Amino acid sequence: GRDVWAASFKVGCPKANHTAAEAICTDYGARLCTEEELLADCATATGCGFDYEMIWSSTATAVPTTTPPSEASSIPPPSEAP
Repeated sequence: GRDVWAASFKVGCPKANHTAAEAICTDYGARLCTEEELLADCATATGCGFDYEMIWSSTATAVPTTTPPSEASSIPPPSEAP
């Protein structure tokens, strides 16, 4: 069984950026689910119809800001328009 359950509190179920999503949760005394909770389906079928949409989590992910040099040489140059 699941120890954590998500619920839809906000009327209209808005799509929002990460900051706004955190604020919506905070306004309702809640928080964003962790990646682990989402993978355990703790937010499935909560009423907003986002089961097959990309949603925010509270889990931080390292995102590279530049292409690592080892990968840069394998990226083909942009094609030129005829």
